Order: sequence, then C-alpha cells, then structure tokens
Amino acid sequence: MPVLELAEQTGLSELINERVDLPSTRVKSGAVNRLAS
Repeated sequence: MPVLELAEQTGLSELINERVDLPSTRVKSGAVNRLAS
C-alpha cells in the first residue's frame, strides 16, 4: 500500500502516535507496522 509506505517514510505514524493517545489508534498503528515490515 503506497500510502502506508509514504506515511512510514515521512514518520507520519509516529507523529500521529505522539498526538493521538487512544488505545484503538495504537492497535491500528501496530497492525500497520506489522504489515509494512
């Protein structure tokens, strides 16, 4: 998924994790990180 790759390259996911502190967001981010690895 190019959008997810771009988000990872730009550090967008980390920025979102810093600004949005919700358990559901962490779960989604974790799933995305596993798929992108």
